[in-house]
Amino acid sequence: MAEMANALALYFGGDMEAAIALSGQVAGRIDSVKPVAQIIRETVEEFEAVTAELGRRYGKVGEPA
Repeated sequence: MAEMANALALYFGGDMEAAIALSGQVAGRIDSVKPVAQIIRETVEEFEAVTAELGRRYGKVGEPA
């Protein structure tokens, strides 16, 4: 396992030459590469949709549902 000897340098230091990067089963779930701005925008939109639905479903804080 000498290939993993410097895993801390790889994962926490960003040294891509320090060890073999393990991607595991998650690699099969990647279906596109998106810009960070798009990922953040989609995450915020999803958050807003979910919280709006929770508000409709359970009412606002301090008000009866």
